[in-house]
Amino acid sequence: MNILFCAAEMAPLVKVGGLGDVIGGLSRALVQRGHDVRVVIPLYGAIDRSHHQVKPTSVRLVVPTKGKEEPASIWTTTVPGGVRVYLVEHDSYFGGSQVYTANDLDRFWYFSQACLELLGHLPWKPHVLHCHDWHTGGVISLLKSDLRHGPRYRSVASVFTIHNLGYQGWFDYPWAAEAGILGHIPPREHPLHPFLWRTTALGIYHADAVSTVSETYAQQILTPEYGEGLDAVVRHRLEDLYGIVNGIDYEEFDPAADPHLPVTYNIGRMEEKRNLKGTLQAHVGLPTEVETPLLGSIGRLSRQKGIPILVDGIERLLAKGPAQLVVLGEAPAGEEAYEEMLRALEARHPTQVRVIARTDESLARLIYAGSDLFLMPSLYEPCGLGQLIALRYGTVPVVRRTGGLADTVLEHPIMGNGFLFDGATDGADLVRTLERALSLFRQKEQWQRLVARAMSSDVSWHRASQKYEDLYSQAVKIHKEREGTLG
Repeated sequence: MNILFCAAEMAPLVKVGGLGDVIGGLSRALVQRGHDVRVVIPLYGAIDRSHHQVKPTSVRLVVPTKGKEEPASIWTTTVPGGVRVYLVEHDSYFGGSQVYTANDLDRFWYFSQACLELLGHLPWKPHVLHCHDWHTGGVISLLKSDLRHGPRYRSVASVFTIHNLGYQGWFDYPWAAEAGILGHIPPREHPLHPFLWRTTALGIYHADAVSTVSETYAQQILTPEYGEGLDAVVRHRLEDLYGIVNGIDYEEFDPAADPHLPVTYNIGRMEEKRNLKGTLQAHVGLPTEVETPLLGSIGRLSRQKGIPILVDGIERLLAKGPAQLVVLGEAPAGEEAYEEMLRALEARHPTQVRVIARTDESLARLIYAGSDLFLMPSLYEPCGLGQLIALRYGTVPVVRRTGGLADTVLEHPIMGNGFLFDGATDGADLVRTLERALSLFRQKEQWQRLVARAMSSDVSWHRASQKYEDLYSQAVKIHKEREGTLG
């Protein structure tokens, strides 16, 4: 099957968060299964063209966007794993060093239109157009509303994947009028009319099939509590909604061959992992204490990630006995207060807590490898990649029971691979769960069995890629059924 991904990020070319890992890992997994998968992303100034062998093509586009015409030059490369990537060059929109800016609505609307213009110039034609998150909801909307009768587009089925419903691409009436998409929104008397003024909603509404990144999150977003104001739109697509848990790329995340680590290890060579604990402690300036439990946390320093729960839980834990915590991540704009909360925790416990407020892939790998426990107290988590990477590296996850965390972490005395808790108002339930975990940590033989089960968990893309194959087949079927009824 021919599949075209449209996305804002793709590892290894450019990665800000988990979206980049998913696009890179899933596309490669599908290629390994025999599909011809290609990806379109913007050509950001942050992409190292020489290192990634990004080359110009002869394709030049004229992209109609918001009442004017903008140029686009298409570059290309093939990433490891055999995935061909097309990159849309427009210096004013994407030439800077930042992937995301204050002008993202206009930037990604232009990118959405460029994706469809590119499709009209390629000798290759996809069976399925797979668009990811709010940045490319416009691709789906344009395909279904403006281009569905075009000969290059008529037979192309569409899939829209929600990676995080909290990000929606809001716009207002003047912007929609300027963009020429008022006709993409049903009339005022339609019950969904008030909800579709965001590109995520347009993607959900117009796609042949809709997916999100775990089974539990697919159920949660049907409710007002987790639906971020779009639960009515999601319920409208309930028959065509699918939940597929993400995986990770086992070649990219492999403790036995990770170039970021000073020493590597596998399930049969765990002494090196214990040595990496001391390396991590020394690197971040914590006392090198092998017997002291070391907890790691990596991710955005934001409300979603449960930072208040983390701070309160660790405060309670440290009052009970020795432990250490390393936190790596940055606070998004407007959420700097959560970094300040962690800084205050560090100031109160300078020999037990270390906060590194930046993005650092090498340090992240060292935290995944050198920690004993990995904390994810998220208020909501569509899937989560941190717990999957931690499992792969033999670092036992302690997670809040929500979204993909609930689908991938199992607490069980014989089959378990981690620990779960439920509380969302303070750290009381987290600390009780940490006490259970640390009780087992002190029982070395049982702990090693738990670590071995964690490392043996199947968190690869293999199973997920099979489910995406089924989803694409279903999208093609739905598209054929809808063709004669959309008017």
